[in-house]
Amino acid sequence: MNEKKTAERNTGTEASLNFEIKEDGPAKYRELMTKRQNMTMGIAGGIGASVVGNAFWIGISLLGYKIDFLALCVGFFIGFCVKYFGKGLEPKFGYAAGAIAFASTLIAYFLLGCILFCKVNHLPFLSVFTHMNLTTALYLLRGVIKFWDVVFCLGAVGIAYYFSFKPLKEF
Repeated sequence: MNEKKTAERNTGTEASLNFEIKEDGPAKYRELMTKRQNMTMGIAGGIGASVVGNAFWIGISLLGYKIDFLALCVGFFIGFCVKYFGKGLEPKFGYAAGAIAFASTLIAYFLLGCILFCKVNHLPFLSVFTHMNLTTALYLLRGVIKFWDVVFCLGAVGIAYYFSFKPLKEF
């Protein structure tokens, strides 16, 4: 009886160790991975990452530390979340992550400018924010953003693009 159980275990083990590599294996893997992609989840993950990253960045800035390279960290965080949630394999995920990173850094600089303006002039934030027009917003951005801020913003776009998708290599 013990021999019968041993024979059953051996056949199960042998069956799991003996496999064939088929010619269309990489193509099927590529097809399965391409079907798993989800641009909506990637964009949602990137937007969520930008909200969390920029909240951290603005909080650090309000404490009095001007750390511009945090824009690069936010870009990395956006790219990573787009890749993780979207399971991206194509460059379109990189374009989406770059656009999210660009828009989020501009929004972060705008919000930081609004907060600092309100803090200096002792005004309520919502009052200033609701009475803002395009000319005033651009003037505020021009006062807040310097040359290196633009460089780090473009760096965040590049980093977000680079880390947002994982291209499959040709076999």
